[in-house]
Amino acid sequence: MPASYAANNCIYADSNNPAATITFASPTSASALSFLSANANGAITIQVIIHHTDATTETNTFVSKDWFNGTPAAYIANGRVNTSTRVINTLNGNNPRLYEALFALANTASPVTSLDLLWTTNGNPSTASRIVVFAVSGATGAVAPILTSPLPASTNVYAGSPAMFAVGASGTAPFSYQWQKGTNGIFANLSDGGDVSGSNTNVLNFSSAVFADAADYRLIVTNIAGATTGNAATLTVFSTDADVTQPGDPITSFGGGLFGDGPPVNAIDNNMGTKLGMNLSPAGAPSGVVVSPNAGATLVTALRVYTANDTTARDPIDYKLEGSVNGGGSYTLIASNSLALSDNRNNLPGIAPDPLTQAVQEVRFTNSNGYTTYRLTFSHYKGGSSQGSFQIEEIELLGVNTNLPIQVVVPNTARAYVGSALTINATVSGSPAPNSRWQKKISGVFTYLSDVGTVTGSQTTSLTINPTAFGDAGDFRIIATNSLATVTSAPVTVIILTTNVDVTQPGDPIVSFGDQSAGHYSATDLAPQCIANDFTSYINGGSGASASAGFNPFAGPVGVVVTPAAGKTIITGVRFYPGSDTSIDDPADYTLEGSNNGGASYTTLSSGALAIPDERNDVAFAVDPLTTSVQEILFANSQGYTSYRLTFNHVKDDGNAASLRIGELELLGVVAPAQLVISDTTVSGGNLNITGSGGTPSGGYTVLSTSDLTQPVASWATAGTGSFDGSGNFSISIPVSPANPKQFYLIRTP
Repeated sequence: MPASYAANNCIYADSNNPAATITFASPTSASALSFLSANANGAITIQVIIHHTDATTETNTFVSKDWFNGTPAAYIANGRVNTSTRVINTLNGNNPRLYEALFALANTASPVTSLDLLWTTNGNPSTASRIVVFAVSGATGAVAPILTSPLPASTNVYAGSPAMFAVGASGTAPFSYQWQKGTNGIFANLSDGGDVSGSNTNVLNFSSAVFADAADYRLIVTNIAGATTGNAATLTVFSTDADVTQPGDPITSFGGGLFGDGPPVNAIDNNMGTKLGMNLSPAGAPSGVVVSPNAGATLVTALRVYTANDTTARDPIDYKLEGSVNGGGSYTLIASNSLALSDNRNNLPGIAPDPLTQAVQEVRFTNSNGYTTYRLTFSHYKGGSSQGSFQIEEIELLGVNTNLPIQVVVPNTARAYVGSALTINATVSGSPAPNSRWQKKISGVFTYLSDVGTVTGSQTTSLTINPTAFGDAGDFRIIATNSLATVTSAPVTVIILTTNVDVTQPGDPIVSFGDQSAGHYSATDLAPQCIANDFTSYINGGSGASASAGFNPFAGPVGVVVTPAAGKTIITGVRFYPGSDTSIDDPADYTLEGSNNGGASYTTLSSGALAIPDERNDVAFAVDPLTTSVQEILFANSQGYTSYRLTFNHVKDDGNAASLRIGELELLGVVAPAQLVISDTTVSGGNLNITGSGGTPSGGYTVLSTSDLTQPVASWATAGTGSFDGSGNFSISIPVSPANPKQFYLIRTP
């Protein structure tokens, strides 16, 4: 086919024109044929019918590759001619590409007269795919081995399962075969032995694959004309140990704020359609998960990490696995190393993890110690030190259940209202039976407790404080000891809550300020969500540069102004509850102010940093400080106010957060007592008449009298008593004597 722009110079075939014929002007004998071709829209299998002068035919096939980025390439054009402009268009560099495909002929004596090429549906090609054959050449004499397609595919098996690689060859027989095993690109000849057989045939077998078999394999085929080395295929051998984590195991994340990809539970939910994703804070920071298998003590010897479906830049490139026997109080290093996760992605909703068919890396390590809690840390990412987010689809910790000399499990927190009883229950087991003793951190040092005063159970697994005081708040831990081991638990943070009630109620007047998101989150003000008595989040987009589009960064100040319908109140505390949103949106500081003139001026009551827990509150949870995630701030205040302004300047991660979000707010205090007011005093008929309001409805009062203001109130004389009416109004007449030139009166309520 000579190069020409006026005559036919190539063969074209597609689904609409599937057949083409090449007729040779000078039939020639050949021992092999070679085709120079390229495709568009994917690879195509082409069937070739070879016609000989002696009227015989033979059939063969070859696979033609797509012109874009295929390997190996016979020719790289680095551009193509635009026939309209006669200009060479460059295409992403190193494209388009042409490829060689070849096969041997069975009839090498009779000249080849023509070739019928047929576009086939083998391999389910795109209906838009098409092939162009630019040249056909023939070889005579002995033909070096031609490895037939398909070449061996990489194979995944469980340890103990059989595996096989097979390669066909054509050319001038006879052939000799030599399989090679490669690690890190270095190959060496393979011999039969152990579970390996067929090392000198075209079929390599593993009767029962072991971890040492995991490697790259390739076949070298040799004949009289030379040697051909095939492409390498990878054998991956996976552990048969079970995953000790299961859906429902307690799991938390660290190192960043959760975003829309989902919560930590997605990492162990056995669903390849959900994933764990976090915004790293700061960018490139270490991140990971802490999981405590419900299976109890386990001995883990392998880890699997499955890739998610998003950009590969979010993939971790290293790991560190640590174990704990005291609920995370302290950790021991189990293993750490680099990761080389596949760039292939997983997105299979509802499908369970399967290492044989999905993109995953398994790392194995030596470990002889059992643990009850594991911390998995990823410190670096494919996206580099500036990577702002992290993502994995699923993790599996592989191992077996085991026994420990002592196991200790304690809650992370214990809470009680001040004045009520608090009990911390630890689960302690072991053989021989351990002894237990509690400690409390006092002045930075953990100190043993004794059964004194309000404390009981200090040498049992249940510590009780009854009644509690605010001074009981702090960190506690239990130490369990037997003849084989001593285990110190993780700290239990005791939180003592005020009994003051929330003076706000759903429906109280409340408005936002500082939100410049232009209705991105809602067409109406979401401020009422702050005091809705549920965990539907209040959202404020702030005034960041991209606030109107709903993008980061966040900028304050923002907040709410609330006017409790209860009237004037004395506030001495605030509770901040997170919602179900990512923790990077939590407020990081606050200022609370009060006003008695409708907001014309404010007085600061309290301000400072916040440390709202990263644990989230689901919208289905009931608002309860004893059972849900919350931070309570208490402060001194004796002044009542009718409205309050709560201001936030920052969230936990201004750079990555697009908004501030709060699950619920509670202003804690009491309704200010009514102020007694004397509205009128008159003297007539020898009596002092006093009228007023603001008393306790139907309550009683006493009028005290003295002529000497230097006397203490306790020594004043009773001049009269009375009762307030149902509205708190009162009226009383007190006899006066002209003999007393001056007299002072005081109205006292109980």
